[in-house]
Amino acid sequence: MIYRHEYLSGVVHVPSSSTLPITITAMVVNRGEIGGFARVRFYAPPDGEPFFDSSDEPDVGFVAPGKVFESGWAGLQGEGAFGQTCWLRIWTTSLDLVPSVAFLPTFEQSEFDTTVIPSVQPGDFAVFELPFRVVPPEPPIGPVEQ
Repeated sequence: MIYRHEYLSGVVHVPSSSTLPITITAMVVNRGEIGGFARVRFYAPPDGEPFFDSSDEPDVGFVAPGKVFESGWAGLQGEGAFGQTCWLRIWTTSLDLVPSVAFLPTFEQSEFDTTVIPSVQPGDFAVFELPFRVVPPEPPIGPVEQ
């Protein structure tokens, strides 16, 4: 798949908890009239390696016109590469695909008043157009002359 645009979030601090699960959900809505594709990766320090990649899931990434693509990760902080901060990259085939991200910790009702739930909204991303060049097809090979 050739992705034309990259969305990069800033670093997000997720409320600290080593026992409560957290869900990170990336959503991409298609505001256009043509379907497109999206790919999501979540990164975490210290090594900056991705701990989630939506391309690892089968048959995901297509966003039909007027529909939403959701992809995400759930687990405990400290599990695998995920710490208390992370950032993400979303690649799309069109600017009509608009991303957002929600970080949803699972907590008891008594903790709700003191827990800040971070989110990344469409205007919070840095947007980059990726280099792209159309390569003309090779000319057909004619019959062999003898």
